[in-house]
Amino acid sequence: MPDMPQDKIDAILAERARFFTAGWFRELLAGRMTPGETFWAGTCGPLLFLVPGLVMLAMLLAIFAPAASMPVMALSSILFGIYLLAVLRALVRSTARATGPKTWPRVGIIVTLLNALANIGTGVVLLVA
Repeated sequence: MPDMPQDKIDAILAERARFFTAGWFRELLAGRMTPGETFWAGTCGPLLFLVPGLVMLAMLLAIFAPAASMPVMALSSILFGIYLLAVLRALVRSTARATGPKTWPRVGIIVTLLNALANIGTGVVLLVA
């Protein structure tokens, strides 16, 4: 396989440097990305940071403030569900703009909706319990 030209490598590195920045989230939540980018990067991308952070937070709360762990985890779940509703709105916008078959983007819309409702529901149940 031939070596990739330096200008293509520079373009890839510049695009990667934009991931998870404020501008990237603005584009994501405005629905300016493709449906696939919106679904995968919007739902799974933040989890790369959120899950380890929540595990650490849960451990620290269990050690230092056990009574606060349930409300904090419930609030975290609700906030992530609200974020997923924003991603859902962006996904609907990007799917409406997309050309070609829309079966998989529609599946992504359903999965995102169910995931958002499950997170919000889990948070509410944890708060009530």
